[in-house]
Amino acid sequence: MQMIDIRWDRILVTLAVIMGLIGVGLITLATAAEPWTLSGTAQRQLMYLVLGLLLMWVVSRIDYRILCRYSWWLYASTLLLLIAVLVIGRIIGGSQRWFVLGPVHIQPSEFAKIVLVFALADATMRVRHMVNWAWASVAGVFIIIPPMLLILIQPDLGTALVFTAIWFGLLFIGGIPFRILLGYLIFAALLIPISLPFLKDYQRARLTAFLHPEADPLGAGYQVIQSKIAIGHGGLFGQGFFQGSQNRLGFIPGEHTDFIFAIAAEETGIVGAGLILLGLFLLLFTGLAISEVTDDHLGKLVAGGITGMLAFQMIVNVGITLGLMPVTGIPLPFLSYGGSALLTNCAAIGVLVSVYRHAATKGRMVLIRRV
Repeated sequence: MQMIDIRWDRILVTLAVIMGLIGVGLITLATAAEPWTLSGTAQRQLMYLVLGLLLMWVVSRIDYRILCRYSWWLYASTLLLLIAVLVIGRIIGGSQRWFVLGPVHIQPSEFAKIVLVFALADATMRVRHMVNWAWASVAGVFIIIPPMLLILIQPDLGTALVFTAIWFGLLFIGGIPFRILLGYLIFAALLIPISLPFLKDYQRARLTAFLHPEADPLGAGYQVIQSKIAIGHGGLFGQGFFQGSQNRLGFIPGEHTDFIFAIAAEETGIVGAGLILLGLFLLLFTGLAISEVTDDHLGKLVAGGITGMLAFQMIVNVGITLGLMPVTGIPLPFLSYGGSALLTNCAAIGVLVSVYRHAATKGRMVLIRRV
């Protein structure tokens, strides 16, 4: 028998780079004025990817335990930024989410995701040691409520929902008893009808349009209908690069952001879209593997929060594109256009690499084969 060491950190970084480059390619397909030309939007995404890889390298060199130790300072600073953006931020598309510095748009709520992971992991670890899982999970509720409320005011329902996914992923990977987690899931389901009256009109329309998008084909159901048409046009092998009719004729709103997967399906078909999904799945699997090989419980919590964040965004975005979930404005990690989102995702990968390098002390996961 021979033991084969799997370097999950290298696999993770390789997958992130590949998915980032695919994202630049898809954005080129969605935004290029002329075939086989790199649009300005794609050039900016490529620049953000380079910066993101640098950030990934820097974060991976920092012990995640140090970041958790100072997470409350980061958390307080993040809350101040979320308040500031509501006061002096630029309103774009009806939402006040961005600081605009010349050509650069900075979205604090994206960076808040990473900060929330550290704060939740640190608080959960401390309370779990002092009391039990039930109280540790309740502490998490009080931590996510302030940033969630500030983000809902912007309004940005999608990002607010990601915060709950971070919390659930952290608790699940951390080993919370299933009965407690199930109780929260039931409670969350009961909150859905209660929260509807507090949503904006367009948010309620989006949440209900996915059930019958044809009822409002030119309004709330338009994006979903056009996305499904594009996916149908793609067939098995796609219409070809720069040949997608829905894409080239401009029928898909948010084609380079929330509905980038529809572009992939139309131009590369089920085969190409399937390979993209495989890459995203492998990225998530690697994150789970890293959480498995660490002896440090704090590292497990951090890895669980990061993986939950990425998994939720991937599942919901693809589900929205296929018309299986309500439109909530959640980007597809590494593929959708957005500097703040891409930098956040790259930082998240850096955190997972940090967990692997600083806490995989019980032996990395191995394969066993006969020789």
